[in-house]
Amino acid sequence: MSRGKGMSLIVKTVSRMLSPVMLLLAAYIILHGHLTHGGGFQGGVLVACAFILLILAFGVDYVEGRVSFTFGQVFRSVGAMIIIIVAVVGLSLIHISEP
Repeated sequence: MSRGKGMSLIVKTVSRMLSPVMLLLAAYIILHGHLTHGGGFQGGVLVACAFILLILAFGVDYVEGRVSFTFGQVFRSVGAMIIIIVAVVGLSLIHISEP
């Protein structure tokens, strides 16, 4: 961590403590999105805000060093596979239940 980049020590400490809480809350909102309207959207916005907070506090280089590009690709791929699996299961259950 370089000293010249980012904001003051107080901002860095608060953002370091607040960003995991924001990500945990975002995961809760996304996982319980079926109970509320648009839960995935609000959860995604909260994830983006957590990363923006870290970028503002520490700088882009710090965040890019901590989160790799392949990390995001893996989560996108897993999400797409879950959507495909749920769709195939749903289609097979509809086909089975038809007379």
